[in-house]
Amino acid sequence: MIDGLLVRSIDFENTSGFVLIGGRSRRLGIDKATYPIRGIPAADHLAGHLEKVCHGGVVLVGRDHAPWSSYECVPDSRSGLGPISGLLTALELCDSEYAFVLATDLWNVTSAGLEAIMREITEVRHDPPFDVAYAATSAGRGQPLCSVWRVRSGLEIARRRIDSGELSMFGLLDALRSTSVTVDDEQVRNVNEPQDLDLYLRQVVDEE
Repeated sequence: MIDGLLVRSIDFENTSGFVLIGGRSRRLGIDKATYPIRGIPAADHLAGHLEKVCHGGVVLVGRDHAPWSSYECVPDSRSGLGPISGLLTALELCDSEYAFVLATDLWNVTSAGLEAIMREITEVRHDPPFDVAYAATSAGRGQPLCSVWRVRSGLEIARRRIDSGELSMFGLLDALRSTSVTVDDEQVRNVNEPQDLDLYLRQVVDEE
């Protein structure tokens, strides 16, 4: 017990991971999911990070098939609704207590960063517990597509909001008991535009 909070080990075993690959990458002009990161498709690269913290398995969500990937791929259960479609599908598919949802264009995430987010929702037990923990920059800008969801409560509210036409991811976070976890700003930097890709490639060169 720490400061009135029940603490336990991180629940890797009861967490499944989902990489959302349904976006069309119109602004970037190339397929984000298949772009090579360290020699493998970006979606598989991210799935590999998730595997380290999600022992319930990892699935790609948002396409009928992904022949270039070594992971199972499942289409969105409701198409045309934006990112919340992928989230809903992940929560519907998840057999674990927790679902880690990750956008396919967060190429700078690390396993340590993902573990920090998991720790907030699975290791520290608040009363009542949080429904979702999500990454945020040092300035407090949230990234709802780098997040861990308590499946039972998250799925119920997500369905309700989608059925009523409320499709905002941030609105969904506001409707749930949510908490943000500050990570390094680079870990939540999306690769959306050509200039984002240029920045990413410069960083890779600098690291080498």
